[in-house]
Amino acid sequence: WAPTPPHSWFFLPRVEGFPRYIVIIASLPLLLVRIST
Repeated sequence: WAPTPPHSWFFLPRVEGFPRYIVIIASLPLLLVRIST
């Protein structure tokens, strides 16, 4: 059952991958600073 249904695919990131979104959002400004400098 490799292909996960869309509803479970959207549900899992909210529960399990929520911290990942915070890390990605927090790392975006840092990447921009590294590129600009």
